Amino acid sequence: MFLLPAALVVAPLVVVVGVARWLRRHLEDGTPPRWARLLGVERPGLIRLLAVFDGLRVISLVAIPAVALLFIATVDLTVSRLSVGQEGKRGSRSSQVLGLPLTGGTTTLPDAATAAPVTSPDNTSSPGAPTPTRPCRNSTDPGCGPFRWDPPPAPNQPLVIQIDDSPSTPQVGERVTVTVHAAEADSQIDSVTVSFGDEEAVTLPPASVVACDGDSPAGPWTPPDATPDQTVATYGHTYSRPGDYTIAAYGASVDFLHPTCPPNPYASQGTATAAIHVG
Repeated sequence: MFLLPAALVVAPLVVVVGVARWLRRHLEDGTPPRWARLLGVERPGLIRLLAVFDGLRVISLVAIPAVALLFIATVDLTVSRLSVGQEGKRGSRSSQVLGLPLTGGTTTLPDAATAAPVTSPDNTSSPGAPTPTRPCRNSTDPGCGPFRWDPPPAPNQPLVIQIDDSPSTPQVGERVTVTVHAAEADSQIDSVTVSFGDEEAVTLPPASVVACDGDSPAGPWTPPDATPDQTVATYGHTYSRPGDYTIAAYGASVDFLHPTCPPNPYASQGTATAAIHVG
């Protein structure tokens, strides 16, 4: 165990002393070492280098033994702790075999006759305890009262339709281009249809209705967000007879043609007409 500390003390000291003697011999002989001649180191530089190694020798005589002693003390402490741990394990095994407590104190167990009784939780609720209820928000529970929007939604904006036709006075057999602009301020547009006046008139669908397959909404409901939308549709048509005709366009929002439950408060429909003369 002590070979390593001894080597730590002797080896550095031998190296420092050997280098110092080697430099001193070259300085006394007046012949600088070969490496000094190659590097261009003069005699004053060699003298300063010798002084450095002399200083290292003095420091080594003090520092290296201190490090070695510290190493020996650390090793002794580690060995002592390992020995104590092994003795503790052997003692624990012996105490368990003999049925003795592991510590010097006395362990006292409660008397079975005086031990506190174990009570099980009472799962029955008291007669006066209120029963939990479902929250009346976006509910279908009739107990929540009549259906209502909470907070009230903004006023429903109409679906606005504009018709542009070209040319405005076409001839029989000439193609007419009809462009329909539809804008909805608070809901998505489903589709736009056009009637050119020389066929059956456009039939508007009935008013939006609630389409609930099961329970109807009850109590307060949060209104949906407004979703603005707009679309442009282009159609072509050729008239076979002269005369005055009325072009009609119809549009509706998605939730108007396909009702939701509860109905979308922003669902709407709209129509527009434009007169055209065919020569």
